[in-house]
Amino acid sequence: MVSLLSLYIRLPLTLFAFTVIGMGTLPSLSSAIELSITLDQANKAMAAGRKTMEQADSVEDVAAVMKASERAVRVGADPEVEPCGAHAILRTRLYWLEYFGRREAAESKRQKQDIRMPEAKIQEILEMPYLEVEVRLCGEDEFFAEGAEIALQQGSNTIRPVDIGAG
Repeated sequence: MVSLLSLYIRLPLTLFAFTVIGMGTLPSLSSAIELSITLDQANKAMAAGRKTMEQADSVEDVAAVMKASERAVRVGADPEVEPCGAHAILRTRLYWLEYFGRREAAESKRQKQDIRMPEAKIQEILEMPYLEVEVRLCGEDEFFAEGAEIALQQGSNTIRPVDIGAG
């Protein structure tokens, strides 16, 4: 079977649980997962996150910024169009840097002064060895996915979750 995720992300990852449940069409992501990020790139990502949040003037604007940030890293169904559609959110280092940039902007507005993340914390994010994936599924009854497992496959390596959070 053709790798669903690698069609949209230029890494040979296959989210084979999605192929089993037959997830529908996937939106195209325009960039690959960046594995090596420099401090300069990290600062640019945080600045981009700050800029989008600084432009938000109302609660509705903030909600629109947050939805747009999730849309950029989501594969699968759009929950606004298909509320019960299966999808996953890929939280990469760049995602977290942009997220913290948005948080900096929000805190700066709230406290009426510039708030910036310490460089040591940025370096911590750059050294994160993992990709966080949030998977959302919907079923007919409460226990429809009980016992289901999801794993990523990269070449001949199968990557199983390290931490399975309670939903």
